Amino acid sequence: MITLEAWIKVNFGSQKAMEEDLGLAKKTIHRWANTNPTRFYSILPELMERTGTDPVDIINMVKQREVDVLAIEGNRK
Repeated sequence: MITLEAWIKVNFGSQKAMEEDLGLAKKTIHRWANTNPTRFYSILPELMERTGTDPVDIINMVKQREVDVLAIEGNRK
């Protein structure tokens, strides 16, 4: 399975381009990806519409990113 970061690059080119396309504030995607990946669920319909990605695939990428973030945070303590 592709990672969330790779999926963003494939479908939008960059986090900044994704923010611009979705009308999100600067650094929103970075913040969501690194602190609370479940925030991506709030824009799930838009992500599906713009990329044609199956919602189950997006959900699985977000779940994996959530595991990664928890592991990274656990190693910082």
